[in-house]
Amino acid sequence: MYHDIAHDFPELQQALKALKTSDEQFKGMFEKYEAISNGLRQAQAGAGVMSEQYASAMRQQRHALKTDLFLMLKMKQATDAACRRKVFAGQ
Repeated sequence: MYHDIAHDFPELQQALKALKTSDEQFKGMFEKYEAISNGLRQAQAGAGVMSEQYASAMRQQRHALKTDLFLMLKMKQATDAACRRKVFAGQ
């Protein structure tokens, strides 16, 4: 089954919301990830036709995007945490 990013990484919800609205590169990668996931979901449900070779290539591309998105989310989370520590340390 193909889950969305929010389902796979619930602990990164804040970073996901922030990056989807503030980072065009992230937004584009996220939209591509979602489009690939939707296509794979439809093919798996029998609603679309997709060769196994094409599906395999799409799964690989989806995995690479998921990895990149995860890293971007973790960096955002870490950066936000560091900023909060600086703010609290300065008070």
